[in-house]
Amino acid sequence: MGTLDRIGTDVLSKGQRTNENRRRQVFTEMPTAAHADRLTEAAFELACEQGFAELSARSLAARTGGSPSAINYHFGGREQLLLAVHAELGRRMEAARADALARCLEQMPAWVELPDMVAALLQMRLGEQRKILALRDELELEVSTGREPQLRPAAEQEVAQERQFWCGLARQFDAGPVAAEAWADLALGLTGLLLCETDPAARSAWITTPTARLHARLGRQPIVPSVTRKADARASIDAFARERAQTNETALRILDATLSTIARKGADRVVQREIAARAEVSLAAVTYFFRTKHDLITAAFAEHCRRLRSQRRGLLVFSAISDGTQS
Repeated sequence: MGTLDRIGTDVLSKGQRTNENRRRQVFTEMPTAAHADRLTEAAFELACEQGFAELSARSLAARTGGSPSAINYHFGGREQLLLAVHAELGRRMEAARADALARCLEQMPAWVELPDMVAALLQMRLGEQRKILALRDELELEVSTGREPQLRPAAEQEVAQERQFWCGLARQFDAGPVAAEAWADLALGLTGLLLCETDPAARSAWITTPTARLHARLGRQPIVPSVTRKADARASIDAFARERAQTNETALRILDATLSTIARKGADRVVQREIAARAEVSLAAVTYFFRTKHDLITAAFAEHCRRLRSQRRGLLVFSAISDGTQS
């Protein structure tokens, strides 16, 4: 064999080896069952951290160290990726509900009544399952705003299962259909209200009274009014809100971005996704602290009023010092 023939043979064999290596690389990137489970789990964690808006084949590839093409090959596009994440959310929600109920039934005394069981379950789930509950709420928000219409059937099914869970609990305590629906409404409302509350003692204050009052109302018992006057209660709520805003930097950044947007465009042009981008946080973080657009705008105006009051007090103190008076 001549020199040119040997060179040609070497070049051909190198080309064959290169093609084989490429085929082997593509094959190793094709998700096995275990790899597919890891991809779904990584996609779920990414959605929890950054929100559904940031979930894509590219972002998931960056998280897992794979390639966007292999991820698209497995999921078949972003729509199927979102559906896979929701399916994972549904599995985790079902397991979390069953686990929380089993542990509460084991820990609570046999003579426990429904209000105490509802309060205990709410406390346990809000303390241990806040991540998946927040993701479920974000999913509902995405669907309600029309941004992810393909997820509407799945989201509606998850909401129905959550309601069925609370209705089923109430029926275990011999509640009728109307009463069971009332308990489900209360549990769902308190869950959404208290998702951003991390202090168990503060959550307890918001859970105990409504559950006791609903129990009394359904039993046609007289409702004992709170001994706290409305003015005092309002002052306590304002002080609590001020404390929360001052101690959470992420919430403050979100409120600053909201106030800036309101100043430029007006309150009716506030979009949560845009606020998240301006504050450099995820959409999940915005909905975590402020569940709805209304909550966000209300909190922004409350923060604005708080700052104005603070500036006014500062000016009054400065004026008193300048005049040589003492307030």
